[in-house]
Amino acid sequence: MTAYQELKNDPKDGATITLFSWMTKFLVIFLEIVPVVAKMFFSPPSVYAAKIQAQVEGERRKALWEREQVLAAWQTENDVRPQDRDSVIGGHPGKGCRRPHQRSSISNSRGTRDRKI
Repeated sequence: MTAYQELKNDPKDGATITLFSWMTKFLVIFLEIVPVVAKMFFSPPSVYAAKIQAQVEGERRKALWEREQVLAAWQTENDVRPQDRDSVIGGHPGKGCRRPHQRSSISNSRGTRDRKI
């Protein structure tokens, strides 16, 4: 180690030895990392990974189905037409959304429809 330090401190060749030292360190790091990265990107998924991916996909579909059910119930409750759905997905009624008090027709006590605006 003492000889190596003397080579690094040499005014003539010290910079070259330091550069060679860094290049050697980077080569070792590269040789350690490349197999791991290659396995991550190029190997087929393991059985465990396939099971996890299937479980995640199932949970995603379940969440989307539940979201659709809640949205459909909200639309029915608030009398929102399906074509107006995109304007209310963000939680803010858009220009096509009709609020409950703005229904174009409702049933009165006699079963006939009255126009209410």
